[in-house]
Parts: sequence; structure tokens; C-alpha cells
Amino acid sequence: MKLRSFTLVEILIASTIFTIVIMTAVSTFALIRRSNYKSADSKVAASCARQIEDFIKAEVTSSNTSPRIELIKQSQTNRNRYSISSVPGFDPSNYPVLGLALFQGGRVKLIFKDPSRSANGGTYRYKNVVLASYTSDIKPGGNINNLLIADSSPLFSDECRTRDENETFRLKFREKYPVQTTTPSTDVSDDIYEVQMEDSVFRYIKDAGNLDDQWARAEDQGTVSRINLDVTNSVSQI
Repeated sequence: MKLRSFTLVEILIASTIFTIVIMTAVSTFALIRRSNYKSADSKVAASCARQIEDFIKAEVTSSNTSPRIELIKQSQTNRNRYSISSVPGFDPSNYPVLGLALFQGGRVKLIFKDPSRSANGGTYRYKNVVLASYTSDIKPGGNINNLLIADSSPLFSDECRTRDENETFRLKFREKYPVQTTTPSTDVSDDIYEVQMEDSVFRYIKDAGNLDDQWARAEDQGTVSRINLDVTNSVSQI
């Protein structure tokens, strides 16, 4: 009995079909994998953005002690220096700023963006200081290291970074609004400030390239989460 063998043409056709099937499967797998990565990156960035917004909203509305809010401004000539000043009305020269000093009873909460160019650059940080320490050490200090000491804490997961634009806060003095109480003689003046903040958050993966490259990749892939915050410190207007 004569056995029929495959011809060279049949082998070539079978090999071509097999190659097409394998390439299609590999491409589909790669596409699904990229899609999963993009989805995970978007979720992480959105979570970090929400953490920033929720935290700053809560802290701004809790600034209930005079002078309520002061500005942390980075020096225009020396990135390692900062100054802290009050908010003398609507003056464009007073914003954008590096961060905020929020007065809450006997303490001051500092919220600021890390201006360094290291791997930690692009993170938001905060710390609580007692009023006396703020007045004697932090405010007259002027050195960025005074803000970045070990007891400051990150505002979001180490998986995230923000765009390398340090001065993201804008602050407007709106009005002095009398807060009505049950006893007219105890009415107080409520200095109303409007805090605006814009920034972009992306997922940061350690050892996956520098900040600039990872930012460009996240922007290209559409996995950046935007922050657009507008909040007033007046409880009466929330």
C-alpha cells in the first residue's frame, strides 16, 4: 500500500496558516496585556488624585484660626529657598505658590509640593507643627530643607508622582464675611479665601525610567489623572 505524503506546497501553506494563528494570538495577548496595564495605571493615578483633593479640601475648611492661611512661595532665583507671607488681598504676584500654611487652633498644617529634582520630586507632602515652632523655626527659616525634614508625610501612595510644575496652588482673598452667631456680640469676622489647585498625576514605577520619561509615556497613553480643585475655607459658603 502506497502512503500519501504531504507535498512541499501543502507544508508551506500549513506553516503559513500556523504562523498567522500564532502571530494573531500573540498580538491579541499583548494588546490585552497593554490594556490591563493602562487600566491599572489609570486607576492608581485617579486614586492618588482623589486622595490629594479630599485631603486638601478637608484641611482648608478646617483652617479656623487667624490668620487662617499663609502662602509658601519658592524663590524665583534660588530653588532651595522659600518664603512665607500673608495674603494681602487679590494680588496676582502672590500666586501661584508652592504650598499653604493652614492655621488650626494651636497648630499649623503645612501642605506643599516637593520641589526637588530627585526621585521624590513631584510628590505632595504635609506636616503638623505647633504654632510656636512655626513662628520661631519654619517661617523665618527660608531653607527648603526646613520643609522636607523627616517628619513630613506624603499625601498619596509612593506609586504616584505629579507633573514637574512646582507652584500649583493659587489663592484668592475673597472678602471678610461676618459669621452670624446666636449672640450678636460674639460675631466674628470670617476671612474667606478661595484655594485653587491644578495638577496632573501619573503612576510612577520605580526603576522604570526617570520622571520626565514616565510622565511623557503616561501622557501619551492617556493614563494621566487631572486635579482641578476649587475650595473655600468658609464653612458658611460650602
